[in-house]
Amino acid sequence: SKQLNGSNQAGWQELPPVFTAFENAVANPWATVVVEIDKAKSGLPSTLPVLPVVAFSQVATQKTAEILAYELWRWDFQTKGFERKNSVYPDFMNKVLRWLVTPTDLRKVRVEPDKLVYRGGEPIHFTGEVYFADFEPLENADVRVHVSGDSLTRELRLKNAGDGKYSGDLTLLNGGDYVFHAEAVYDNRSVGIDSGRFAVEPFNLEFLNTRLNEPLLRKLAVRTDGHYLPSTDMDSLEYYLDFPEEKIAEYREIELWNKLVLLVVTLILLATEWYIRKKKGML
Repeated sequence: SKQLNGSNQAGWQELPPVFTAFENAVANPWATVVVEIDKAKSGLPSTLPVLPVVAFSQVATQKTAEILAYELWRWDFQTKGFERKNSVYPDFMNKVLRWLVTPTDLRKVRVEPDKLVYRGGEPIHFTGEVYFADFEPLENADVRVHVSGDSLTRELRLKNAGDGKYSGDLTLLNGGDYVFHAEAVYDNRSVGIDSGRFAVEPFNLEFLNTRLNEPLLRKLAVRTDGHYLPSTDMDSLEYYLDFPEEKIAEYREIELWNKLVLLVVTLILLATEWYIRKKKGML
């Protein structure tokens, strides 16, 4: 067999031959044939159409891999028997399985911010993932994020973080709604694009540093004739808050004779007391 399209032609050419019983098999128009029968070495007429050995197809969300050959063990065991290192077969099978089990909606390029809403001046952290067509992580790609909003356009190039992952930070002081478009380029070819949106709140100097500034609070207390108390000394707050004592009297009147329930309860209690006294000879 010979490989029609692949990045390791030499490795495939070194593989021992395998056998197939599908000499008249024809691939569907929507299928991609990656390995076909070598008609010259197999003694077949050159006028025959492409005779597939390995083909892939996808219809909607249904993926299919067809391997129309047997004794594939030759590609692995027989190669090792000659003490030759050839990783084509295990790499090929791993990629076939990865392609079959990967969800069809997985994008080859995925870029997104870590939040949807940011404060003005807060760094916007982008993370990205880039994959080959077989969804193997792709490193050393040129991943650029174009951010645009009201009269503002910025571009950010994400740094390679290894294993097909990329990251980068961008700071925007202008508040508003923003959209971003990301594209990954590898070997002068576009791998894929992604897009999304986020919002930035208007910049406020008050929220630039929200940490406790104790020296400033002490100065304000001295200048305003006040007192500064740390959170650990809240028990002494009562000493500084000298409020005059006030007494509040509240009166309520309840008409017992107008409440049937209270009257019944009172009668029951009186009857119970009379019965106990009568029982114990106290009457």
